[in-house]
Amino acid sequence: MSSNNSGNHESLVPKYGYVPVIAGGIIILVFAVIISRENYLLFHGITETFSIVIAFTIFVIAWNVRRLLDNQYILFIGIAYLFVGVLDLIHLLSYKGMGVFPGNDANLSTQLWIVSRYLASVSLLVAPFFIRRRFYAGIVFWCYFVVTALIFISLFYWHNFPVAYIEGSGLTPFKVISEYVISFVLFCAILILLKFRNAFGRGVVQYLIVAMAANITSEMAFTLYVDVYGIANVIGHLLAVISFYFIYKALIETGLSKPYNLLFRNLKESEVKLAQHAAELETSNKELEAFCYSVSHDLRAPLRSMDGYSQLLLEDYKDKLDEQGKRYIANIQESSAEMSQLIDDLLKLSRITRADMNRENIDISDLVSRIFKKLMKNKLDRTVAINITPGLQTYGDNNLLTVMLENLIDNAIKYTAGADNAQISFGVLRNETPVYYLRDNGAGFDMKYVDKLFKPFQRLHDEKQFPGNGIGLAIVQRVISRHGGKVWAEGEVGKGAAFYFTLGREYDIDPVSISPTL
Repeated sequence: MSSNNSGNHESLVPKYGYVPVIAGGIIILVFAVIISRENYLLFHGITETFSIVIAFTIFVIAWNVRRLLDNQYILFIGIAYLFVGVLDLIHLLSYKGMGVFPGNDANLSTQLWIVSRYLASVSLLVAPFFIRRRFYAGIVFWCYFVVTALIFISLFYWHNFPVAYIEGSGLTPFKVISEYVISFVLFCAILILLKFRNAFGRGVVQYLIVAMAANITSEMAFTLYVDVYGIANVIGHLLAVISFYFIYKALIETGLSKPYNLLFRNLKESEVKLAQHAAELETSNKELEAFCYSVSHDLRAPLRSMDGYSQLLLEDYKDKLDEQGKRYIANIQESSAEMSQLIDDLLKLSRITRADMNRENIDISDLVSRIFKKLMKNKLDRTVAINITPGLQTYGDNNLLTVMLENLIDNAIKYTAGADNAQISFGVLRNETPVYYLRDNGAGFDMKYVDKLFKPFQRLHDEKQFPGNGIGLAIVQRVISRHGGKVWAEGEVGKGAAFYFTLGREYDIDPVSISPTL
């Protein structure tokens, strides 16, 4: 048996079995019957107070945890039962012999009972449709408030509510028919609940069905009495108490002591599905990575052939080739080199997504200095000044951060090619959290295209003037994202660009509020 089934089994069966519970229930019912024979008003007051307290408790708990609820059923029932409890409270106070409403006979309390049961049964019928649908709790609350207010106006001001009980003759046809209608609505509610049973724990569904079945039996008993103090009325109230008790068991005891059965069942199911999807995605990523390496190997072979044969053509037939022919071959060699570089960059992007992270303390100032010197070794025709704030420390994966900074610094060197006095600066903004920046005074970019900047294969400049494949900044974004940070940029055409980034999920900042003007 799985753990889930074991949990549901425990929610249904008490530790020592059903015998003590059943015995205790029988004793309570016997005492209730004895009290009803000695003092019916006391019996009625106890049973109704029990139901009212449960109704209010359901509302208080559901309302206060409404922002945490994944299953909206309990919130809808909680709101409904607040007003059911209010109607039951006035029913209790208006009962024959209480003396709270002088001049009113048993008809008023019977009318209040009917409207309360209508409200409860219709709510139980409708509630399953909100299991997976969000709704505005305030709107539902005020809808129930308006309905309840209209009921009270009809009963106490307009006096146009149908008569339910006549002294001396007993129940009216309206009262009897209403009990059958309420029972039919509850039966339909059970069928609908069974349709949505997978949204609940097994114990919750069973308790709700028992509650509604007891309610139906209660309504049948209430069709039989003539005297409001009669035995049929006693039986009806006892069954109503049983109904409210199982509502309590389903929504309060079971729903809160084992919240995954009700409150967060959908969330639990989503977590399981998410874990399954994550495993599937992991497998797909491994397969995709293997595919990429296979394809890259297969692509490099014809590229090497193209480059090799074009080199042979230049060497063996250079005397027979005119300048245009040599230029064509040079273009072939250049294109094959670009394709080879693109394959390398795509593989690098794939590895960055999949590579394990080994965080350590890093002197990021020293790392930037070493990367700049390495990149400038191949650019002997360039003079670029760099200003690095010394001693800056960070915590991250050295290999990934090296790849990220290589791309940023290489871009800065490339895009300052047209500047008279090329300058790059690296430092940090001290504004509660460290925000690192790399600025240059190069070609810059138009801010209206900033959303394209970190997307693969997106280029904002002429490829002939600034060659590249549009992968570099996508790699930058991927590395910083894996560190849990953010990256953004500012630029102005002809005045340079600035790239800002954070490292770590704790740095939840607004780029607009932190970025200075270039």
